[in-house]
Amino acid sequence: MQTLIDRLSEHPEIGVRTRDARIRRLTTSPYPFLVFYEITSDEIVIHATAMVHAIHQACQVPNSPTDLNHTSP
Repeated sequence: MQTLIDRLSEHPEIGVRTRDARIRRLTTSPYPFLVFYEITSDEIVIHATAMVHAIHQACQVPNSPTDLNHTSP
């Protein structure tokens, strides 16, 4: 994570813009994290970090055909 912060300090616009034009998203490697941050006039504000796997799980609809944990009665 420190390497990521150092990289952001050197290249703050490296992340992809999100729907909110102020917020950018950066994917880390080799770890599956997303970092959401904002560039202000004098600092880089990291708003959130999230594991990619957790985001995919949160997007699953319970009892849907794609829910691998679903069992039929």
